[in-house]
Amino acid sequence: MQRQRLASPRCGPRLEHLNWLDRHARVTRRLAESVARTCAMTSIQATAKWHGLDWKTVNAIDFRHLGQSLGPGSWPGFA
Repeated sequence: MQRQRLASPRCGPRLEHLNWLDRHARVTRRLAESVARTCAMTSIQATAKWHGLDWKTVNAIDFRHLGQSLGPGSWPGFA
């Protein structure tokens, strides 16, 4: 699906907002949720192979999901 380019007199040219795509995201929210659920059950490499994604992409999705669900980690002795 091609995003439409919109012209705003106040803001100038912009791309239309898609509510199912996070800002600067390369995958949809639905795919990211599926990847995060799969990572909870198996390894990052197996998840990447299953979804046909690069392991770095899967790792970033898993890292972001864990940060959102668990919050920032507090490790004594680490800054």
